[in-house]
Amino acid sequence: MTYHEYLLSPVWTLLRRQRLAIDNYECVLCGAPAEVVHHRRYPEVLGDENVTDLVSLCRECHERHHGAFPSIKLPPPVPLTEEFKRLRLDIIEAERAGDEERAADLFVHCLNIRRSQVVG
Repeated sequence: MTYHEYLLSPVWTLLRRQRLAIDNYECVLCGAPAEVVHHRRYPEVLGDENVTDLVSLCRECHERHHGAFPSIKLPPPVPLTEEFKRLRLDIIEAERAGDEERAADLFVHCLNIRRSQVVG
């Protein structure tokens, strides 16, 4: 799978949603509405990135600062638990089955798990 194909995948969609929600849909650099979720680090295998490897940005900041993120202070990456990995797959299955309500419920549960791991 190419990087551009990955960006259209359900796994990326979930990670993107999570990062945007964690950052309150705001650019972490200027506070404007976030339009882009940027990889701070690219994983060896697409889909293996951690939500803390991502950062929400507005388009202007993304273009201005692309590739210059060592100064952004995010928590260190948190390993994905088996429960979290299973939930991500359950969300994808629910979306494929057209069960948006279940997918949304699972997403909220997943997000709460990640927030508790990142916050402490």
